[in-house]
Amino acid sequence: MLALVSFQLSGQQTVGLLKNEQGAYDGYTLFTARHYHTSYLINNEGEKINEWKQQDGLRVENCRLLDNGQLIRAVNLGLPAFEMHAGAHGRIELVNWDGSISWSMVYGDEAHILHHEVIPIKQDDGSFHFLASSWDKISASDAIANGRNPNAVGGRNNYILVERLLEIEPVGSNDYNIVWEWNIMNHLVQENYPSEGNYIENGVASNPQLVDFNYFKVSRNPDWLHVNGLDYNATLNQIIVSIPGFDEFIIIDHGTTTAEAAGHTGGKRGKGGDILYRWGNHNSYKAGSTKYFDALHGPYWIPQGYPDAGKIMVLNNGKSSDKSEIVIVAPNIDSFGNYLVPELGKAFEPQNSDWTYSNGSNFHTGNMGNGQRLPNGNTLINEAVKGRFFEIDTNAVIVWEYRCPTIASGPMEYNIKLSDIPISNAGGDLENEVYKIIRSVSYTH
Repeated sequence: MLALVSFQLSGQQTVGLLKNEQGAYDGYTLFTARHYHTSYLINNEGEKINEWKQQDGLRVENCRLLDNGQLIRAVNLGLPAFEMHAGAHGRIELVNWDGSISWSMVYGDEAHILHHEVIPIKQDDGSFHFLASSWDKISASDAIANGRNPNAVGGRNNYILVERLLEIEPVGSNDYNIVWEWNIMNHLVQENYPSEGNYIENGVASNPQLVDFNYFKVSRNPDWLHVNGLDYNATLNQIIVSIPGFDEFIIIDHGTTTAEAAGHTGGKRGKGGDILYRWGNHNSYKAGSTKYFDALHGPYWIPQGYPDAGKIMVLNNGKSSDKSEIVIVAPNIDSFGNYLVPELGKAFEPQNSDWTYSNGSNFHTGNMGNGQRLPNGNTLINEAVKGRFFEIDTNAVIVWEYRCPTIASGPMEYNIKLSDIPISNAGGDLENEVYKIIRSVSYTH
């Protein structure tokens, strides 16, 4: 095994392994240096177990290590039609341990593109399908015909982006089947334009299972939703989706056919593709003014056997503040596993998060990032825009810390001044930024 950057721990060290104390959960951390096109698997000593470099020099938006030793990654094709929309990629690659490509697909053109996360769904035979989100462009006139406020479309970008979720079955080395699909266009509601589509009197206030087509934070922003995180729960057969444009996450049923997912009935929970549960912003469905998130990333179900199993962990970016939070939410569920739907005008429970970690301005990532509950109860946290990962114990004490040592030109000096790390964008994100990190108990190759 090789160190990602060759050095020993020292008082002057600023990148690579910064802390590894007793009580840290021993495992293998996967991350991608976004501007160096390379993904790394390291152990708790900061030693490199393996690396996967994208051969075409394209940005890897995110990746996951499968239990068979292969890596699934999202590769940014840099298509001009979507270059202004952060997180667009368009290519999925399944990569062997030695870096060779086992399978790849392209899903991106002038009209649509895959973006953000790719989530594995393991099949009964041990193979994998992959869940991904797609942006589809619809024209301003189509949006208005579907009930969009005419003042919220047009201008420089005469379109809006709508979201689809796709379950993709790999075929051969470069083909695929879409075996399941969910389209947000089938689950819209609006109350202002009776002659246009999706009109229902009282709108989302009387239909919190739908998405208000005229709720948006920034008028005329074509990317009004910006789905940036997915997770799949095989036991529940459900999908969680983070929507920072609404400052909330939603849960939908995956136990549907594509036809059922386009409707409002059927499926495992009897509600088709409608929202089963939502949390984060009461105003998005007119149930009050309380808002818990200021942008969010990385929602996922804590696995069975872990402390707080079955609850949902998510990162609250605190985009307009100077602090971020890791939050755990425990949805209200009845004895049959159904989410408790509130009375109209009331918000989904709970009223407060179950657990929260913050550390003032010492932990802030206004963009990207995630948290992960570990088997011993510790929590791994990605302060994404600074390329800093740290693990806290159950007393919120930092027991492991690492800073991504790689920028666009390659590894940095171990003692570089943090103020000398290049800036990657106008928002001040550092060039060693990392979208997401995941620690595994073990690995196979």
